[in-house]
Amino acid sequence: MAYLSRGAKPGDRVITIEELIASGKMAPAGQRRLEGAIEPTPTGAELEAATRAFYAGRERFRALFVDLMERERLDAMLYPANQARPHTHEGGLERYGTEPGTCEESAATGLPQVTVPAGYLGGRYPVGISFLGRMWDDRKLLEMAYAYEQATKHRRPPTTVR
Repeated sequence: MAYLSRGAKPGDRVITIEELIASGKMAPAGQRRLEGAIEPTPTGAELEAATRAFYAGRERFRALFVDLMERERLDAMLYPANQARPHTHEGGLERYGTEPGTCEESAATGLPQVTVPAGYLGGRYPVGISFLGRMWDDRKLLEMAYAYEQATKHRRPPTTVR
C-alpha cells in the first residue's frame, strides 16, 4: 500500500492490490505476479523447501537457454525488448503480444542481458532489441550490442531534446 499511495493526498481513495487484481483490467501475467506477491510467506522448513524448489526451477529454466546456445553454438540470443507501444495521451497502451517484454529472461536465468534501440513502431514509438548472452560473457555481449548499434544507427535523440 505504501507504493500504491505515493503521491496521494490525505483523504484520497487508494486502490488496493486486491482491488486491482479483482478489477479484471490487468494483463494475465501481471495479475499472476501480483497474486503470488500477496500470498503469505512460508517460514521454517516450508520456506527452506520453497527456496530449494525455486533455485532448482531456476536452474532448469537457465539450462533451456544454455543448452540451446551450446547446441546451436550461439554467443547470444536476440528478442524484442518490448512488445507494446508506450502509454501516450493519444490512446494509451496498445499491445503487440500478451505482455510487454522487459528483461525477464535475464532476471529469471541470471544470464547477462543488454537492450539497445532497434527502430520505431510506425516511425514514432521506440522499440528495443535485447541480447541475452552466456554466463560471465558480459564483455562479448556488450561488444555485440555496440556493434549492432553502430551498424544500424537506430539510436536517435527524442525530438524534444535540443
